[in-house]
Amino acid sequence: MGLGAQLGERLLGAAEYEGSPPVWLVTEGVVVAVSAAVLTTGSGVGAVLVGLSRPGSTAVVLVVVAAIALHLLITGAGHLLVAGVTALGVLLAPALSEVTTEAVLAGAGRDRDAVVTAVAHEPAGNPASYRSVRLRDGAPSG
Repeated sequence: MGLGAQLGERLLGAAEYEGSPPVWLVTEGVVVAVSAAVLTTGSGVGAVLVGLSRPGSTAVVLVVVAAIALHLLITGAGHLLVAGVTALGVLLAPALSEVTTEAVLAGAGRDRDAVVTAVAHEPAGNPASYRSVRLRDGAPSG
């Protein structure tokens, strides 16, 4: 086996079949892709439900992306595929974390129009602000 063939096998993965790929290989690829999508979004949602902040949620998603990349390397996927999946995961992790945070919080709460009736700020030693909010009809918000 020449150097070019070894490099091609390492970058693209071993493909020792003629013509179309076998059904089991296509099925495995689809299962891995669907599992990866479910795991990454599920980890983002789970991190939000547990109460992690956005950076914490992003870190959880990145750990799942690293696990998926490790699985691909162990199963003999090509390094270009693994690099592409990992780069895409790293680039999309913050956005996925933000989207899942917004979706979970929107699903857990209700959108309502409200009026801010008072705002109070604490001194510089304890930076906090408090707001009093009532609904538009004057009823206290829940």
